[in-house]
Amino acid sequence: MKKVILCIMTLLMGLSLSAQEHLAFEGVPICGDVPACVKALRSKGFKPKVRHEQNLLVGKLYGEPVSLMIAQTAQSETPYLFLVTYPQSSSWDALKSQYEYVKMRLTAFYNTPTNEMESFAYPYTEADGLRAVEYGKCQYVTTWALPEGEISLSLSQEAQVRIFWIDRAGRERAEAEAGGGRSE
Repeated sequence: MKKVILCIMTLLMGLSLSAQEHLAFEGVPICGDVPACVKALRSKGFKPKVRHEQNLLVGKLYGEPVSLMIAQTAQSETPYLFLVTYPQSSSWDALKSQYEYVKMRLTAFYNTPTNEMESFAYPYTEADGLRAVEYGKCQYVTTWALPEGEISLSLSQEAQVRIFWIDRAGRERAEAEAGGGRSE
């Protein structure tokens, strides 16, 4: 009886660990193939941005419109990165507010960030607003390092909030494939 219970516990632990080996975006694991990811994302309200283009989608995240780009490995075409981009902001206050809101939502879900950097390069200050952002003199980056991968929130020079969901196993596969070897 002890052996049966031990076997069942081992099986359940194995299933639990395998279910957590990939990072997920809105409940959609970043793995498998792009068509399967797109199908799952469509059920979440995302649609192709361009007809017949499955790697670029549009939808909503936290109630706001976003674009979603799916990056895939070179050889096996396995998804490994989801990039979410919010529309360009027209003011520093709007951009910073959106960044802080998204950061709060991600922190509520993924807990305390692993790293945070929110600064301006001298001589720029927050008073310089979008000008500092556009010149690349504003560094706002928050990351969450997880066993399944990494989530990185940042501001782009185009005055957009961006979020990268990078699956660990997929990134390793992409690196192996880019190096010439095929990862199975």
